Amino acid sequence: MHNHSKQSWQLISAIYIFVIVASLLTYGYQFPSENNYVEFPPILSLLNPELYKNDFYVQEMIKFNPRYYYNHLIYFSTKLGLNTPTSYFLYYSLAFSSFVLGLYTLGKRFGQSKLASAVLAFLGLCAANGTIGFVDLFRPEPIPAIFAMGFSIWGIYFCLCQRWIFGYLFFGFACLLQFLVGVLPGGLMASLLILDAKKKNNLSILVLPFLLLGILASLVYVPMMLTGDSSTGTITNAEFVYIYGKIRHPHHIIFSTFGLRSWLNFILFMVGGLLCIQSADSLHPKDKNKLSLVIATSAFALLLGYIFVELYPLAFIAKLQIARTTPFAQLMVLIAISVLVDEHYRRGNIALSLLLLITPLTKDGGIVLFVLAGSLCAFKATHHLQILRSRFVTLATVVVLPLLLINHSVSESGVAIADDVNEQFLLFLILAFPFFVEKISQAAPKSKVIIYTLAFCSCLILSLGLLNVLPEKLSNVFNKRLATYQISTDEVTTLALRFKQLSSKDALILVPPSSDQFRFYSERAVVFDFRSFPYTVQGIQEWTNRLQAILGSVKASVSNSNLLYRQRSSSELVDVAHRFQANYILTQIDWHPDIKGLVIDKEGKWFLYKLSKDKG
Repeated sequence: MHNHSKQSWQLISAIYIFVIVASLLTYGYQFPSENNYVEFPPILSLLNPELYKNDFYVQEMIKFNPRYYYNHLIYFSTKLGLNTPTSYFLYYSLAFSSFVLGLYTLGKRFGQSKLASAVLAFLGLCAANGTIGFVDLFRPEPIPAIFAMGFSIWGIYFCLCQRWIFGYLFFGFACLLQFLVGVLPGGLMASLLILDAKKKNNLSILVLPFLLLGILASLVYVPMMLTGDSSTGTITNAEFVYIYGKIRHPHHIIFSTFGLRSWLNFILFMVGGLLCIQSADSLHPKDKNKLSLVIATSAFALLLGYIFVELYPLAFIAKLQIARTTPFAQLMVLIAISVLVDEHYRRGNIALSLLLLITPLTKDGGIVLFVLAGSLCAFKATHHLQILRSRFVTLATVVVLPLLLINHSVSESGVAIADDVNEQFLLFLILAFPFFVEKISQAAPKSKVIIYTLAFCSCLILSLGLLNVLPEKLSNVFNKRLATYQISTDEVTTLALRFKQLSSKDALILVPPSSDQFRFYSERAVVFDFRSFPYTVQGIQEWTNRLQAILGSVKASVSNSNLLYRQRSSSELVDVAHRFQANYILTQIDWHPDIKGLVIDKEGKWFLYKLSKDKG
């Protein structure tokens, strides 16, 4: 009996090792991403204080700030002997594993089946609908929000199971890595916690969960408050919202810029999700209420976000980036969809299961989900569910599915569409592996051998790939999927890498505001980078001053910053460089053909000038 239990444990471990490793290989990973261009230089400065001494943003970010614990996590790992790309990949792998296992556990909790678990894990990684403001549940890049999501997913699970202390403890851990990814789901789940305390007539239930979250969140907030860095200081609420929201983060904060189509798709996805929740027979009424209440709380938060950012600006509300609540509302919808997919699969409604599975992946899937869920509720209300098993529905599905898949990547080539579909199909098969194993009759010796072999081979491929000892063709495929350190081939990156060799460590260069990769690859200080936004009052004011000095206006955005840079005269750029004591300028020859300086390097249209120390 003991041996059987041990074998069962080993078999289960092998199954999920294969699932995690194979799905990681299929899902992909990229370092550095555009976000890493901004986030990594402060860590590099901690590792080597000789670097970036003249970079105002980096010097701001090595002070205590909301990224302090994230920065030092990578810093200490590197100090212990891991190289930086390995440290990033290690923590990303842990976050990915935790996130996928958390989704599996949520699927099992609500769907009571391995198919529901697989569907939820798949949609949690791939869903393209259900959020607003350019935010996601998960991404293939090692950034603070993704690391924090490895904790938050378990906070959500424990809260939905009414294990509040564990839930809020995990939200607190998430706060240390990305403050909002811990605080916002904690706020959404607070409505469930308060109702539970009221129902049990025991308000003391509230104390410990909120206290735990408060203590861990205060490890981020209190040091900044003590140094005065959490206050907007001399900046008024309206000024802060304008700079932080309308100039730097309109895509996250200013709801009126999101576009009618995006809002319509989001709203219909949420309404369709609520209909899915109500039509799921295997969901307990209490669970339906929980999922619906989280969605409603997010909607209420979005309303407050609009009112207190765009109508009556408050810096505190702008800092919360309320749109970041939508991935957690999306998760509630995905839970309902996973339950419905399993229900209709068991009833033989394969066509409907496929439509429900694919709809969240497609462009404008919110509209499709609303129609699907509305039709499902109508059929259920009129007792005509049997029509879902008819040949007509199957035929309609055969016609609709290809259209949905094409619409998923309407701007891409046929080859790109096929690649996307194949990758997602393979990812689903891998995540559904526990479901397929369950379908196999009582684990025969051969099936066990296959499972152990798959687990071993997936780990072997991952290990050999990371060590760069795979055969060439397989190595090319591996590096395309898991780019643990990918050097861009664009002209600015090429110049940056050469500039690292040509210049001293204390060099300071004026670059176009959207060339954020230059600081990363050159390991040299830059005067200004649009996306490098500090957290302190002094830092924000300095960022604004430099924006206006370089571009001639604060009415800039990341999309038009290079255009404004181009429109500055050569003499104006030289004056700006001297003002901030920069000794180099990066520009294009057709933008500024007459800069008074020595050309020390060029690549394509990009030229690097060295300026004389004297302004004249």
